[in-house]
Amino acid sequence: MFFIDTPLSTKKDGKGNWPLVYYITLNSVLFLCAALYIPMVISIRKLQHLASSIKNKPHKYIMYQTTLIITFKIAQLFATLLFVFDGETFSDNFPFLCSLDMISTPLTIQLSYLLCNKKTLADVRKRSTLRSFYRIIFKKSTVDPSVQDATTSVPAV
Repeated sequence: MFFIDTPLSTKKDGKGNWPLVYYITLNSVLFLCAALYIPMVISIRKLQHLASSIKNKPHKYIMYQTTLIITFKIAQLFATLLFVFDGETFSDNFPFLCSLDMISTPLTIQLSYLLCNKKTLADVRKRSTLRSFYRIIFKKSTVDPSVQDATTSVPAV
C-alpha cells in the first residue's frame, strides 16, 4: 500500500485515485471469494466417500480454479510493479490491467472446466492439431441460402 503516495497517485489532492480504489476493491473481493473456497474444500473432503464426489471430483475443479486465479493475479501484480518501477502512473495502465482481467476471467473458467473433464480434455487434445487450427483460421467458409418448400401452407387466422 505504500505505492498509493508514489507513482500510483494521479493527482496530489487524491481525487484522481478512483481507478486505484476500483482495482484494489475488485481484487480484494476476488481474493475474499477465493478464501471462501477453504470451507468448501473442507466440506467436500468430509463427503469424499460419496459416489458422486468420487465420480465428479469437485475438489479438483476448485483446486484448478484457485491455482489459475492465483497464477493470473501474480502475473498481473508483476505487470503492475513493472509499470510502477518505470515511473508510470497507475491510471495510465488501468486499461491494460482491466483488459488482463477481461481475458483471465473467462480463461480461468474454461481452463478449470477443461482440466477437470477427462473426456473433454482428451477430445480437445485429439482435435487440436496444427492442421485443424490452420483450417479454422484460413479456410474460406460459405453460407448457402435455405430453401423452403413452396407447398407449405400458411395457417388460417
